[in-house]
Amino acid sequence: MRTLPMLLLSAVLVAGCNDNTTTTPDKPSSETVTESRSVTRSDNMNGPTTTQPNNTEKNKRDRSGDTKTPFDQSNDSADIKITADLRQAIVNDKNLSFSAQNIKIITANGVVTLRGPVASTEERDSIVAKATQLAGVSRVDNQLEVTPLKP
Repeated sequence: MRTLPMLLLSAVLVAGCNDNTTTTPDKPSSETVTESRSVTRSDNMNGPTTTQPNNTEKNKRDRSGDTKTPFDQSNDSADIKITADLRQAIVNDKNLSFSAQNIKIITANGVVTLRGPVASTEERDSIVAKATQLAGVSRVDNQLEVTPLKP
């Protein structure tokens, strides 16, 4: 008897997930992100513009196997602890941007690989310093990209 309400609830939740458009009303300018990941921005001066992100080169680089990805994270308990401790230190640092708090951290055999965008060289240096200070880290492979936040 309980399965019927659960099935109905599941159907409603799935139907609600089919919306392909997400809006962000808390932004000063209106932005709409669609399923194709194009961003339409409208401001008072220039009218609407559409920008398609071009990650082709980064995607090729990641598919090549030469670049560390989260799948390369070691299952060794010491490496997992390093990754978890560094993630916690980064997330707890409220001076770091959202993108910096969401970088990729991959640890294997005591070598920490850091990948992703950060807003400034100060953020990059802060994250590298946090990684270097952790016990068990033998080397830090800094692949962080400084990409200043756009206004």
